[in-house]
Amino acid sequence: MTSSATDSAPGLRERKKRATRIALSRAALRQTLEHGWDKVTVEGIAAEVDVSVRTFFNYFSSKEEAVMADTEEHLERVLAALRARPADEPILVAMRNALVGAMDFPDDEAREWVDQFRLAKREPSLLPYFIARQEVVEEHLVAAIADRTGTDAEHDLYPTLVATAASGAVKAAMRTWSTRRSPLPLATLITEALEQLGRGLPQPR
Repeated sequence: MTSSATDSAPGLRERKKRATRIALSRAALRQTLEHGWDKVTVEGIAAEVDVSVRTFFNYFSSKEEAVMADTEEHLERVLAALRARPADEPILVAMRNALVGAMDFPDDEAREWVDQFRLAKREPSLLPYFIARQEVVEEHLVAAIADRTGTDAEHDLYPTLVATAASGAVKAAMRTWSTRRSPLPLATLITEALEQLGRGLPQPR
């Protein structure tokens, strides 16, 4: 085996693991939407992806965790885009550009976020998993904002305030988009929400 083949093996293995995780999560979400939460089982999710129940539990501790899972790719794209923004760009502008720039996927994929959002509100047992996922996302954002602004993620209020405010703006855009109160694409609504936040939320005229 050549050195290059050896070097590429871990990358391929990791991609396969990630693909399996995504497939399990999407199967859980699809089955929930089609059949109802009470009819979804770990066995059914595993069977759709053609893996064993044991393999399912290598990725998730429960069907709740699976249906509320988010792929690491989305978060990684946002964080990479945020780090790549010009150093002199105001933080909310940088976050807006990073979030929208990282949303280079179709509305079908955006609907998965919204479907999870709706399910978390509808099914009490899912809400803690949705909140836990949001906490993880915000923790990563806080760290990235602290690095960018030269603040302390543990002791300074600023990075946490920016992260939670931006997350709230994204949730507001998702809620508006999911209820079809606006015909605009989700990325456009997120842009508008973060722009209004950056202007200090002026009262509409």
